[in-house]
Amino acid sequence: MSWLETLARPSIINLRAYKSARSIASDAGVFLDANEAPDSGIAGQELNRYPLPQPAALLQRFAGLYGVDQAQILMGRGSDEAIDVLTRAFCEPGQDSILLTPPTYGMYEVSADIQNAPVVRVSLLKDGAEWKLDVPGMTRAMAERNIKLVYVCSPNNPTGTVFSNDDIRALCRAASRSIVVIDEAYIEFDPSSSCVPLLNEFRHLVILRTLSKAWGLAGLRCGVMLGDPALIALLQKVRAPYPLPRPVVGLALQATSDLTAMQDRVARVTSERRRLENALRELPVVKTIYSSKANFLLIEFQNEAAVMSATNRAGIIVRSRDSEPCLKNCVRITVGGETENDLLLKVLSEVQPV
Repeated sequence: MSWLETLARPSIINLRAYKSARSIASDAGVFLDANEAPDSGIAGQELNRYPLPQPAALLQRFAGLYGVDQAQILMGRGSDEAIDVLTRAFCEPGQDSILLTPPTYGMYEVSADIQNAPVVRVSLLKDGAEWKLDVPGMTRAMAERNIKLVYVCSPNNPTGTVFSNDDIRALCRAASRSIVVIDEAYIEFDPSSSCVPLLNEFRHLVILRTLSKAWGLAGLRCGVMLGDPALIALLQKVRAPYPLPRPVVGLALQATSDLTAMQDRVARVTSERRRLENALRELPVVKTIYSSKANFLLIEFQNEAAVMSATNRAGIIVRSRDSEPCLKNCVRITVGGETENDLLLKVLSEVQPV
């Protein structure tokens, strides 16, 4: 039995994946296999034809961007689909658990709940305004519980924390019966910390990337999973038959052809984040600003309720994190444009501390 067969659900190992006739022979000139219309409903657009499940041009583009082989890539509708696919492939309902490090991104737990997979939590350790992984605690949990997926978001949402590659490496060494999933949705804001080089060391390591943040394409819904070729091949059986619409593929190719534009956007947001952070420190209502390597700030306020009330009245939507572990009175604020941030600062300057 291979390493992958010991981790994946037996029903997925034995699953006969859906395959269209087109995916087997795609170089024909006449397509009469998929019950498509003979012409497009939008003039000039070939939208009467189903898209390729994993378009070769986009696979090649992502392989170049991330420095991996095409066989290490699975593309889908944002990172959320990758999380869903992983959960369905590796977690037997009611038996196999996932491990989270709260406070962190909520979709890991939602996908587990949908699959009826138990959730094990090992909270981040807090040291003043800094956060770090509880590697010993996570290691104990993996030894004691039947954990199939270990999720680490780095930079972490909502804290903005980047966790060290040494800690990730230690988790991978300890995870003899688990897949370690590193969600790098915000990694373009700190690219030197990416765990992609660790893929060559650990076949049970998976990395999630997205075009939603630094690339400015949240509305496109395009994400990427990177991993061992055997693992990616298994997950191809679980993904949707046609996950990426034709327009998405074309726009993704267009956008990712200009790396400089993305890097310029990251530089602008990073500069604005620093300006916003410096201005926020001068406000009486602000208690703590946590260090961020992303496009948002996590802020502990003296009076979270008053902040939420004031921003709502001003038509500014921010995200309260007050109900999450260790985040009492905390609000996550995305770094907007200069005008948006100035309006936010004006509103917050009028909020009383108590």
